[in-house]
Amino acid sequence: MRHKIIGTLVWLAAAVIVLPFFMDGDGIEELSKQAQQAQQPVKLAVKPIVIKQPDTEAAISISTPESSANQQPSSASTDAAVKKPTPQAKPKSANKATLDTQGLPQSWVVQLASFKQQANAKALRDKLIKAKYPAYMQTIGSNHRVLVGPVNTRKQAEQLQAKLKKSFKLSGIVVAYKVKQ
Repeated sequence: MRHKIIGTLVWLAAAVIVLPFFMDGDGIEELSKQAQQAQQPVKLAVKPIVIKQPDTEAAISISTPESSANQQPSSASTDAAVKKPTPQAKPKSANKATLDTQGLPQSWVVQLASFKQQANAKALRDKLIKAKYPAYMQTIGSNHRVLVGPVNTRKQAEQLQAKLKKSFKLSGIVVAYKVKQ
């Protein structure tokens, strides 16, 4: 008996809500107007963004003051004091940073050692950090590598390798620096 009363009340409530739309006719027109308005897309003006590639071939020149700021040039040396800075020589290709396939600067690190036990790798890393080297660990599988760097060019990495060999008696190898993603 209760179920019949509750069912009747639900149908009655639904009829009170829905029937005025159909009986009056205004509700149907409003719904159709809303549907027409929603169907028309909004046109947006989109301008493409052009990103210029940086000029990696141009050398950067830095001029340094030739005399102290307190000195005043004499009238005879006025022309000599207004010298144009001479362009710096372009760096050699060996010292120049190159870009990798992703367009990022290619960097180099020195891999000093690879350990099975993480404690040994941490001990060497901490020893290098105390000696002011930028050392870090990289774990691949069960191997724990100790690396120093990165530096911008392979020549700098080879110099760092020689310095580490002299200081820590570890030869290590020069490898390309890879960013973890």
